Amino acid sequence: MSHVWPCTLYSGALRCNPTFICDLFDPQILTSRTLYDALLTPEDLLKYITDKDFVHNSTNATQLTLTKPQTSGIIRTIRIPLLPPASLPANQDYHLEVQAALSEPGTMEDADILFFLSDNIHFVGIVVPDRNDASTLCYGLEGEDMFPGGVQGRRRSSLPEVNRRLDIPEGPRQAVGRIQMLFRPSRKWGACVVSDAHGFINTLGYGNTLDTSRALFLDVYLDDDEEVHNIKYVNVKLTLRD
Repeated sequence: MSHVWPCTLYSGALRCNPTFICDLFDPQILTSRTLYDALLTPEDLLKYITDKDFVHNSTNATQLTLTKPQTSGIIRTIRIPLLPPASLPANQDYHLEVQAALSEPGTMEDADILFFLSDNIHFVGIVVPDRNDASTLCYGLEGEDMFPGGVQGRRRSSLPEVNRRLDIPEGPRQAVGRIQMLFRPSRKWGACVVSDAHGFINTLGYGNTLDTSRALFLDVYLDDDEEVHNIKYVNVKLTLRD
């Protein structure tokens, strides 16, 4: 699968692709420190769907509805290319911030959703369970993502978990409506923040780091058969650090 990359670094200078497929991507807001900054609406996210069969017929302008067919293991439904290979110097430090607005389809629906940052060798990720999971609002996963098969088809339970259980706010378990996810691979660090649950924060210490010489992707996975999830938007920003 070929990808249209938003921008690349040449001799330390940033060059942006004028035909970048996300209309909301504005090269003028980029600096040599910000390599990716895009607000992705449901229409934009459709351009990154890995298979049109994952798009539910209820998708509209306000939300993208993803559905997983009856197949075993987790399935990648969205792949967003962030950086092409050899864009960053060796051991370059950076951080990625992802904000997503989500909506579970119903109180008893299975609607776990997974966000992975991948270099096609390893991934570090965050799981957002549905409201049927009373143990946590978000936690980490990591593991190998080797081409061509990658992590697809693996059972989620077979992947190394990071900080799986934390105390959550008392009262009825609410669905996660908006989540902020932070990744700093060089420090093997991540965090997930659920602001609509009294500021629930889970900090994550990963065992893996990612290779800065390789391509970088943000992937969205669904888990379990006939799983459904709604995404209202995804906001992504990748920034270099000293």
